[in-house]
Amino acid sequence: MERDVAVLVVDDDESSREFEREALAMAGYQVRTAASGGEALAMLSGGAFDAVLLDVRMPGMDGLELLESYRGSGGRVPMIVLSAMAGSDDIVKAMRLGATDYLTKPVDPSDLLASMARAFGRQPALAPAAAPPRRQEVDEPPEERTFIAHSAAMLRVKRLVERIADTDVPVLLLGESGVGKEVIAREIHTRSRRHAKPFLKINCAALPSELLESELF
Repeated sequence: MERDVAVLVVDDDESSREFEREALAMAGYQVRTAASGGEALAMLSGGAFDAVLLDVRMPGMDGLELLESYRGSGGRVPMIVLSAMAGSDDIVKAMRLGATDYLTKPVDPSDLLASMARAFGRQPALAPAAAPPRRQEVDEPPEERTFIAHSAAMLRVKRLVERIADTDVPVLLLGESGVGKEVIAREIHTRSRRHAKPFLKINCAALPSELLESELF
């Protein structure tokens, strides 16, 4: 690194906090820790940090409250949030409040370092490229798609789509065959920041189970 980069790790769980601190320290970051949102807010107001790694669920002032307070005071330091539940409402709220990125706990050190590199505009080290997924279809984005809804239930779905489309979080759609999961997926894609890129469909059932992970990830 060109200079020491100071990172504040905020996590109420001691073992998680120490694991995250050690992973960053071994990569050359200068790390300080806080066990609560209140402690972290005081440290942020009195010290210079280049990034914050922030657990969402904490007693007292939780991560979302800390994020909102810090951004509301004009703080611009990258803040990477941690959540034990991928795709939870907490992540959606955090991204809307100004989080830079999110990671799912337990944190994989390589994911943590890659996220930190992205926060500083660096290119993380790339793993060997996997073979492209087989039996895939690429749909170019249509010029316009209309999601028509009239019932109360579907209007709630439409509002949810509008909430999550502008966030960079995984979305899992569940439902029986024919209920319109692909329609919703396309609507999310159309409204997202990736709308100019292809909509990629992969038939997971057509991939042998022993190859599924290697093909997709």
